[in-house]
Amino acid sequence: MQTQRVCVYNVKRCKTTKLPTDNAASRIEGCNFVKLNKININKPTPLNKMTEIIRYRADGKKFRILPTASHNRKEVQSHGFVWEYEIITKVYGATPEELKNIKYTSKMDLPSNMNHLDNCDVSIKTSCNMNAVCMADCLRIFDAVGSGTPIHMVVIHYKQDDANRVKKLSTITEVNLTNSREQLFGTITRAQLEMLDAAVKSVPQKRKPTEDEYTKMYAIRDSIQPLSKAIHIDIKCNSTQSRLQCSFNHFQEFIEKNPARVVAKSNTNEFRGITISSEIVSSRRIIKKKVKNNSPHDLSAQ
Repeated sequence: MQTQRVCVYNVKRCKTTKLPTDNAASRIEGCNFVKLNKININKPTPLNKMTEIIRYRADGKKFRILPTASHNRKEVQSHGFVWEYEIITKVYGATPEELKNIKYTSKMDLPSNMNHLDNCDVSIKTSCNMNAVCMADCLRIFDAVGSGTPIHMVVIHYKQDDANRVKKLSTITEVNLTNSREQLFGTITRAQLEMLDAAVKSVPQKRKPTEDEYTKMYAIRDSIQPLSKAIHIDIKCNSTQSRLQCSFNHFQEFIEKNPARVVAKSNTNEFRGITISSEIVSSRRIIKKKVKNNSPHDLSAQ
């Protein structure tokens, strides 16, 4: 079986740009590279398992793309992108040329006009926790699931095999979240989320919140969290970010109580008649623990 060696780099921010000399990485076009420090080489991996190249934006953030396409709009973990790419292209029929038109800031992983199977917006998520699925910006999700515009979410659950450094696909579930706001957010109003969002974003992104700021934002969050049903409100506020996100914290319970919203479900790597990779070469994701946590509702890792 043909193999390809993929290089991994550690980014060093600098004013000048330098194109890496590695053959795999240098095949990427249209990208601003920063100075790179090569730290290790991955083991050769089968092309049909995971063939990816690591690409860097000029601001030092990295994201990975497959060499067969220019689907480069997101900074994602490699395993999530490989499965996402396969689902988007193989199951929903989007072409590499179409994917080039998806902007980096696109709200959807696959816009409806590129979904040649269902003609609806699709969001794709991966999770190793069967009950928890990390979502996106809280207000954006609140608006999307109440707008009336058809929207589906595909959730790929996997198990981590640390011994072999692979992620093994467990289930794939597609749910219809169109007009599901009440089932997800309960009686939480947009005004309440806006108030919390404002409190979080009032903290400059390059410093940690003060004691008073921390207490204020979590007091607001904890007062509205009990009003929610399936969604958990997640505050991401530290020295690098000030964002309000959310997570699907009762996913299995949701699909059990709402079977009509389940579009398709598979316990194998065959989904809607198409076969995707059953496992991906990828180590366990490491999430830094929170320095401080005043709320019993927070999830430290998902």
